[in-house]
Amino acid sequence: MFKKILCIVMILAFAAVFAACSKKPETPAEFDGAAAFEKLLAEVKYAGELEDASEYAEYMFGELPEGTEVKLFTASGKLADCAIMFKLADETKMAEARAALDEYLSSRTREAELYSPEEAAKLNNAIIIERGQYLIACVTDDTAAASAILK
Repeated sequence: MFKKILCIVMILAFAAVFAACSKKPETPAEFDGAAAFEKLLAEVKYAGELEDASEYAEYMFGELPEGTEVKLFTASGKLADCAIMFKLADETKMAEARAALDEYLSSRTREAELYSPEEAAKLNNAIIIERGQYLIACVTDDTAAASAILK
């Protein structure tokens, strides 16, 4: 009887040690959209210097969900290069924000097709991500760097 109890205790101890040492699944890190956006501004190459145009965002994007914060940096002149970040107060409103972004990019593409077809190609290849409460877009020829930052 003592051998049976000792055997059961040893099996339970082994199982406890094995469970404690087993690798636990990693939880995905929370996406820091503001940090990613700052990296886009600092590390991605743009055809021209980007200027902060965030104060004009409400005129550029039409109807955005209430409480949405927008950062908009654009190159001047006929250059299409830009970096845009929406931080939504309610991430269930992502479809509305995406519709506003898509309309903005479509409008700029139509305009660029008339005057600067090479800039229209950049707009058509915009890097866009939706993560949590963030919607971020980057228009540049340096798509590899932008994609690496936003992955």
